[in-house]
Amino acid sequence: QHRLTFQRALEPIRIPDYKHIGVSVQEVAANGSPRSAKLRLSADKFTFTITSTATTSRGLISKPSATHTRHVDIGEIERIQRGQSTHHFEKAKKKVSKGDLIRHSSTSSQTTGSVTSAWHKLDPGRSFSIIFRGAQTLDIMAEDECLRDQICTLLDSLLDGYQVAKVKVAREVLLLRYSWIANHKNNRLSVTQFGKVLQEINFVMKPKELNSAFDYFGKV
Repeated sequence: QHRLTFQRALEPIRIPDYKHIGVSVQEVAANGSPRSAKLRLSADKFTFTITSTATTSRGLISKPSATHTRHVDIGEIERIQRGQSTHHFEKAKKKVSKGDLIRHSSTSSQTTGSVTSAWHKLDPGRSFSIIFRGAQTLDIMAEDECLRDQICTLLDSLLDGYQVAKVKVAREVLLLRYSWIANHKNNRLSVTQFGKVLQEINFVMKPKELNSAFDYFGKV
């Protein structure tokens, strides 16, 4: 029931088709290094997935070395932050100032050329971070500022819709707990009391359905 509440809240939010297929972005790793990545939104609009590929360089040749996938549910996201103010971005800035990324971009114009040339311009206008689970971050650079703003606006809309549904669900849960305590006197609940609890949260069931639900959930 609660999942349906969230789905209905997110349903009106229009999602461009390519968001489900995946948007090509760059992710900043924990050490400040860039990775080519794909950012995807699940069909039910509940989960963002970012799949990034790290590369290793030997001479003029760069090869993919490892693939990393992370999943973040909408309910885990605390905020969307435009710009480059996280620890990962700070490390990336230090790498640029030391010339690490610039030297790396000059070593290869093939496999990683597009990634490193973009990182030669560490542009705050194309950057944003997804803050989730407390202090964890996904630090991302879009292809351009316009795409960055589209992604951030979409994320903000999903978060707003989720928060509205979350408040509604929280109230229903509180009401259910109150009704349960009020009717659940002697550690036992009759089918009539069970029906009363459901009625108080505006959940109406036919007698046959109520008896079946009580047999399944309510009997001790």
